[in-house]
Amino acid sequence: MTSQLRDRSISAVIANTSNAEDVLEECGIDYWFDCNRTLAAACAAAHIDVAALEERLLPSASVATQPADKSISILIDELNSHLRTSIRPAILGVRKAAASVSDARTNDLLTMVGEIEAMISIHFELLRRVMPAVTSDTTVREHTNPEQRVVRDLALQHALLALRVKKAVDLASQLARKGTAEAIALAGIARQLAKEIHHHIRISYQMVMPYLFAMASRRSHEVEPW
Repeated sequence: MTSQLRDRSISAVIANTSNAEDVLEECGIDYWFDCNRTLAAACAAAHIDVAALEERLLPSASVATQPADKSISILIDELNSHLRTSIRPAILGVRKAAASVSDARTNDLLTMVGEIEAMISIHFELLRRVMPAVTSDTTVREHTNPEQRVVRDLALQHALLALRVKKAVDLASQLARKGTAEAIALAGIARQLAKEIHHHIRISYQMVMPYLFAMASRRSHEVEPW
């Protein structure tokens, strides 16, 4: 890219380029949870030439809407919509592509995808549980603030999802080394699934979770279900 991105956060770089996740992955830079770091800081920590990395980044075709400009309830609604329109179809795509690859390792990949799907279902069920707190009028919000353990569970699930998605991509990449068109296509679809889940984690981790943690901290300890 011609414009410098080094002083922008990793989150902003990903939102405004079409290939940042692939480039950062290749360079060994964590882009799942530490997205508030600047690109320059992340490159320095990984001993990567930031100028060379910038040159590899391609501008996105569309201008991303900044999550900070949206309310929390709208963000959660969009995350739920993203599950239906992007994440679940991507999971189905991996399953369909895996059926065309003849290799024992596809069973391991499908097992991992099944675990990812189960975790996502649980994760979004928890997310729905906190919606009353987000949408309530301020006069009743004190009584609907989310339970602290539920918010902590949501945060933990982000980390577990990331680990399983990375494992699924690794398995698909191993299969791609077979060199067949079907295996290579499968690896591409698995990477797309990873991008969709990363989008959810990035928005949720940066924008939704801090808000929910703040709300949970205001909940009376007397009503915590310990």
